[in-house]
Amino acid sequence: MTLSISSLVSRSFLILFLLAWIAKGQDLDLFRQTNGVGQPMVFDVMRYGAVADGRTDNSEKFLKAWSEACNSDGRATVMIPAGTFKLFPVVFSGPCKGPIDFIIKGTLMASTGSSALSSESWINFRNVEQLTVAGGGTLDGQGASVWRLNDCTTNPGCKSLPTVSFYYTSFIKISLS
Repeated sequence: MTLSISSLVSRSFLILFLLAWIAKGQDLDLFRQTNGVGQPMVFDVMRYGAVADGRTDNSEKFLKAWSEACNSDGRATVMIPAGTFKLFPVVFSGPCKGPIDFIIKGTLMASTGSSALSSESWINFRNVEQLTVAGGGTLDGQGASVWRLNDCTTNPGCKSLPTVSFYYTSFIKISLS
């Protein structure tokens, strides 16, 4: 059986066309895994009882959303919508079953209470792989209210104020702009 060049080219083109058609719209980046239907699972903190009033401690509500996202199969998104959410020191721990997007659309506002300031970190991501922190939101550490408590310029044994930290994490992307 002899195939002509034009027949071979036509078959090659058809195979390439079919491969392109099958892959169209698919996210082929291995870092961007999904839940199998093309979209990440979204865990909105409001669904877990978070209150965007700038006064209510939302730490436990955020941790509930994180826990479900972390334990879901495939890519998951923890969504913080517009609004001001007070957040006491919190640790978002892994390992997680899949990549996590932590999307901040609103403002996360630190507590200024003495118990909150005794913590090493305000927001801590620990033991998480493939973490993205993004969304254009704001991290308000309440600098004007707590800098007076920082005596590190005169006290060499001072304890630094809580920060956002990442411990034992890998493949992190951060973009809040």
